[in-house]
This record gives sequence, structure tokens and C-alpha cells, in this order.
Amino acid sequence: MHRLSSSRPALPLSIVAPFLFAALAACSRPASPPPQADAASSAPLSAAAPASAPSAKDRKLAIQGGSSPLKLPKTIKFDPARLKKEARSKGRLLLERPRTAEELPTTSCAVYLGNLQSQLDGRKKAAEAQPDQASHQRFYAELLYANGEVYGNLDLMSQAEEVATRAIKLEPREAAGYELRAKIRATLHRFDGAVKDYQEAIKLAPSQKDDLELALANVRFQLGDYDAIPLLQKAVVDRPSFGTQSQAGILYWQLGDVTRAKRHFALAEQLYSDTSPTPLAWLSVQRGLLAMHSGDYAQARTFFHQAWERCDKYPLAKEHLAEIEGRLGERQRSMKLYAEVVQQTSNPEFIAALAELQAAEGDEQRAKESIIFARAKNEQLLKKHPEAMYWHAAEFYLGIGADPKKGLELLEKNVKLRPGASSWAALAAAQLDNGQLDKAVVSIEKALASPVQLAEFHWTAARIYQALEARTPPKAGAPSRFATHREKALAMNPKIEDLEGPLTPPAP
Repeated sequence: MHRLSSSRPALPLSIVAPFLFAALAACSRPASPPPQADAASSAPLSAAAPASAPSAKDRKLAIQGGSSPLKLPKTIKFDPARLKKEARSKGRLLLERPRTAEELPTTSCAVYLGNLQSQLDGRKKAAEAQPDQASHQRFYAELLYANGEVYGNLDLMSQAEEVATRAIKLEPREAAGYELRAKIRATLHRFDGAVKDYQEAIKLAPSQKDDLELALANVRFQLGDYDAIPLLQKAVVDRPSFGTQSQAGILYWQLGDVTRAKRHFALAEQLYSDTSPTPLAWLSVQRGLLAMHSGDYAQARTFFHQAWERCDKYPLAKEHLAEIEGRLGERQRSMKLYAEVVQQTSNPEFIAALAELQAAEGDEQRAKESIIFARAKNEQLLKKHPEAMYWHAAEFYLGIGADPKKGLELLEKNVKLRPGASSWAALAAAQLDNGQLDKAVVSIEKALASPVQLAEFHWTAARIYQALEARTPPKAGAPSRFATHREKALAMNPKIEDLEGPLTPPAP
């Protein structure tokens, strides 16, 4: 069974992408202009230091509860020369593993999440007590959004959008309301609305144009507008920070430059200057995903395990740790972790993964019950949040949900919503599974023509061209596109078959 989840990009605008947008935005707006750094430098970790970073005393106070985990602590300036010297001596190590909690301490996960919930409760009371105050509505929407992103709760994010809209109605000339609603809508994959909100925010706050255009560039990338790439690349040079380095890591991963992606992820960790545990846990998940999709399962487990250790209540970390444990043969531990994250979130994607493991272990009855549960949850979420669920639900129906026609219909809607390369590649795979070979060729060629280069694209192309060449063999002496794309996929990820499923044996 091949899985489409590998093709879905882990970009910030995905439900599985960075959650605390506000924190990342804050990290990308230094108090003073940072030194220039060359994003294309070949030396690992040789970019300039951040404009500022917390002192050990400030970090310790924040961890002990001396300051709110959502508030950036007092900062002091780094010594760029010392940082570069340290980077040269430890660069390889930082590229290969995450820093431990002892090396880079953060607030206790339980304390952080408890404070996040308390702040949400407080903001809700303030918003209800003063419903005509736009600022209270915005603060409440921010906390709804933050909580929704941490737990992957679409209901909370939709509620955040409603509250943000209320704030805009109260203060229609305030850019902050449009910026907030834009990032919420982008996360919910309501991209047209997100674009309009960012454009309105830029009109109302020209002094924040650079930050807003960068956020808009992320949306444009999701929509397949790759003219946004230079702006995304420029940001990490002009404003090196945790946020821009993380964004660059994802960008270069999508562009097929794994070495540079690893370097930017490592730099993001080095530039982290907050005490909140979840952004670092998210970063470790991204580094783990990059390792997994490059074929290094052992390294992927290292990153996923560190993310889980840093914040064991963070569903994204636990789910990916469960996945890699299963791929490494630790099925019992994998099922235990999946069962825990399903109980925490009722996420149909996690339920389906648990069903696959139950079936593999021979527990057909429980697997059947899990599939029924996953189908019901997918149907429920599709009705409430269709845009955010098209791709996720399609993966279920094309896989263990055993309804490829419905999966195809959902991906057809998804590609209209966000016609990026990854959407076209996913649609191509679904079209092939539904016997639509000619349409699959058109779709995969659209994906391959983009600057996005992923092993999954080439593996899907190999499947499609294998079927095409079985129908119409290439001319004598002509290269086999099937063989070409199979070799490219295996070069990029030697374990691609484990993630995406085997190719159909060639016809004799």
C-alpha cells in the first residue's frame, strides 16, 4: 500500500506545519538590524549570529516560572566571532542531532501547556466581558489559534477565525486584525481569503510591508506561485533568525537541496532565543521528517524522540515517533504511542495509522473498528472544515479506507484550492490508482516542471511511466523515463519503496 502522506509538504501552512506563527513572527523581527549572512555559504553553520539571545540567568528564571513562557525574555548580544568559531568546531554535530534539554533548556512542557490554557481561559473571559473591545477579541483569537495549532484542533482554529473577524468589524482600519485572520485562514487552507487579508494588512500598515509580504510569500508558494521563492531566500539573508532559518530549511528541502536544508535547520536551533518548548519540538520533527524522507531512519528516530522528550504532550512529536518506531520494527511501542495520541486528539490520520498496525499484527477486529472510527471522523471533519481536510481525508480513502474514487474526488478539489507541485503529484498518483493513466501523465509532468524536487515526485513518475511504457514501449535507443525517475527517486531516498510502496513488476 503506497502512502500519499510522504508527498504532502511539511510547509508552515500545513496543519502539520509550525504552529506558533506568532512566536515565529516575533523571532523573525529582531530589535536591531542583524548582521548580514550568506544563505548560500558552503561552510556549515557559518552564518552570522542573531541580533540577540537570552542570558543563562534570564532563561533559568523563565524556566522556573519567573516570566511567562509566551513572552520573550530579556536579551543580551551574542559575540559573532565566538559563535563562528564554535560553529566550525561543532558544525557537523549540530547538523546530525538536536540539542538536548540540558544543552538548550526550555520551560517544562506541562507548565507551558498549562499556562497556554490558563491564558486562553483568561482571554476568553476578557473578550466576553468587553465584547466591543477589538484588542480583547484579537488576543483571544491568538490564544485560540495557538492552542489549536499545538493540538491540531480545527474547531479551535475555526473559532479563532470567527473571533478575528469580530475584531476586524470592530476596528476595520487596524492591520493587526487582518494579519491575524490571514495566518489562521492560511492554516485552514482558505488561501483566497488569506491572500486578501494579507493584501489589506499591507495597505493599512506599509511600515510592516516586509514582514507581511514574507508571510504572503509562504501562501503564494503553497498556491504554486514559485516567483515567491527569491523573497523567501532573501529573508534568511536579511534577517537570520529562528523563524527565517526554519522557513529556509523547509524551502530548500522542497527544492531538493538536503544539505542546505539541514544547515538551515541546525542554524534555526542555534538562533533560538525563547523558552517555549513547542517551537523546538516542532523543529526537531521537521529535521526528523527530512531524515526519514532521505532514507536515514535511525537519525529520524533521534530527532523524533528528542521532540517527544522535550514536549511529550505535543501530538505531532508523538505521532511521528510512533511512525518511525513502526518502520524500525518496534510495532508494539508504535501501537502504544499511536493509541495515546489517538486518545488525546481523535485525529483520523492517527487512527488510520493505528488500524494499519493492528491489521499487520493480525488483530483484524480492532483494525476494522479503527477503520470505521477513522472514516466517521474524516466525514465529520470534511463537513466542518473541507478545505483543511481534502488532502488528509484523501490519503485515508486511497489507503486503508479503500475508496479510491472518493480519494480522487477530494484531491481534484484540493488541486483547485492550491495548485502547487505537491498537489499535482498527489493527484497524479490518485489518477493512476483510478485507471486514469493519461490524466496522471499530465498531472505528474506539471509537478516535475516545477522547481520543487522530492523523491516522492520521481517515484510517482516512475509508477506512471512504467504503466505508460507497458502500453507504449519507448522507441529503440530511447531512454526509459520509468528507469530514469526510479533511479532519481532511489538516489534521493533509498527507502522510498518503504514509504511509498513498491513499483508494479514490469510486464514480461
